[in-house]
Amino acid sequence: MDRAIVLRGKIAGRQEKLSTEPADIAKWIAWESFWRSCDRPGCRDADALELRGTLRVRPIGRGLVTDQRKVDDLVRAADNDLRAAIAVNPNQAAHWND
Repeated sequence: MDRAIVLRGKIAGRQEKLSTEPADIAKWIAWESFWRSCDRPGCRDADALELRGTLRVRPIGRGLVTDQRKVDDLVRAADNDLRAAIAVNPNQAAHWND
C-alpha cells in the first residue's frame, strides 16, 4: 500500500479526534481514499489494517452509532482488521491497547 495513503489516514484520524461536530467527525472517519485502499483483496499492510480497525470503532465512542446491531458489526469488523494486522506483523499487538 502507498505509505502516503496510510499517513493521510492517520492525519484524518487525528482530525477526527479534534472535531466536535458530528458531520465533521463522520467526514474524517469515512475518508474514502483510505478505505478503498484497505478494501483491496489480500491487503497485507499491517499499519493500514490497524488504522482501519481503530477508525471503525471511533463512531461508537463518539456516540454516532447507537444501534446495537451496527455496534456489533463495527466491533466485529474492527476485531477482524486488528487480528489481520497482527497476523501480518505480530508487533502490531502492542498498539491494540492504545
